[in-house]
Amino acid sequence: MSTRMNYYEILELPSHQVNQDTIHRKYQELKQFYLSPEFKEISGFTEEELKALLEVLDEAYTVLGNATLKSLYDEKLASKKSNIKNTEITNQKAQKSLVSDHSNQPALGEQTSRRLEAHGITKLHLQYQEDPQMEQWIRTCDTWSGEALRKVREYKGVELGRLSEFTKINAFYIDAIERMAPEDLPAEVFVRGYLKQIVKALELPESVVSSYLKLYQKACGISARTARKN
Repeated sequence: MSTRMNYYEILELPSHQVNQDTIHRKYQELKQFYLSPEFKEISGFTEEELKALLEVLDEAYTVLGNATLKSLYDEKLASKKSNIKNTEITNQKAQKSLVSDHSNQPALGEQTSRRLEAHGITKLHLQYQEDPQMEQWIRTCDTWSGEALRKVREYKGVELGRLSEFTKINAFYIDAIERMAPEDLPAEVFVRGYLKQIVKALELPESVVSSYLKLYQKACGISARTARKN
């Protein structure tokens, strides 16, 4: 399974300057957490989605947990240092315009850990003037794009920063979901998890997630073909 997040981010490790004991402990900690009933309750992941998440975690540990593979991986990261630096600069500029301080993008485990700390919070407490036509459109909409999600968020008066603060999802990722920009998002299993939290916060039906992902998967195909051409 491919993911835009590098293996250190998946294991929530700060950099390549970590020893094997630290890598092993972190892997065991995250695996135990993802398999906990609390994580399943908060994340809303299905068994299939959880399996995909664990596959991403195992893939990262397979490489970083082996000293030889880790060394080769570190060399690969170093060779791409200039490209990564340029990407980070672009992302930081975009994030700065969205929220005041989201320069450190937390991994899924960190996000969910914070969410568990606020386990009692289940609603965003939406306050907005209902529009009968808009409410009718929401009830009957069967094709949920990123633009549709943005439309509902703005209709319900939820600023991007507020949604990010509540869900603990980086505002840059929420914006990328609304733009349906797979090149700015991690693996689909993470996107699915983010969507579930956004949909829940905006008090939309769960069917919105599957509807969105159908269009998102098409966008992924277009993005991949464009990348090959370039």
